Amino acid sequence: MRVKFFLSLIITITYTIGFCQDVKFTELGESKSKSGLDECIYRLELFNNTNSPICIPVSLSFGFTVNLNDTVEVKNIYPANDSSVTFSLYYTKSELEGSSVRYPAVPVLINPNTYVLTNVRFEKIKEKKMFLELKCSYDKNLDYYKIRSSFENEPKYKWMDKLSFVDKKYPIY
Repeated sequence: MRVKFFLSLIITITYTIGFCQDVKFTELGESKSKSGLDECIYRLELFNNTNSPICIPVSLSFGFTVNLNDTVEVKNIYPANDSSVTFSLYYTKSELEGSSVRYPAVPVLINPNTYVLTNVRFEKIKEKKMFLELKCSYDKNLDYYKIRSSFENEPKYKWMDKLSFVDKKYPIY
């Protein structure tokens, strides 16, 4: 009986820590960039299926770079890797093409049983695996007001120093 309880506890903890959200990608279509490159547009849904909030830092630039279709332009964050392409909501395409300084991020808290929905656009990739990398904080007692206060009253990246983050990769099909 104790062994069953212990095993079920381990499985529950592993599930809670390892699979704290569902990420879905839906291909919406293709377009041409201003420079004539083929681009893909995907809908990204991030659902929090836990009993606690999750905090995700999202690039501050997204507020300025989202177009009329609520589509964010992203770019490969690891260009030296030839076998796969990885995108992130923490960096915009314009930030990656600029300098490598630490960029400010907006704290996005996803409450239990709610989701974030956005569209992402990126250069069409052929014959490579694609991933979305998310920075996530699962800290206990995430206090939105304290995080937001830190974001508004301190340098824009300082709030992140108060939380621990895990980088997770999700395949884009």
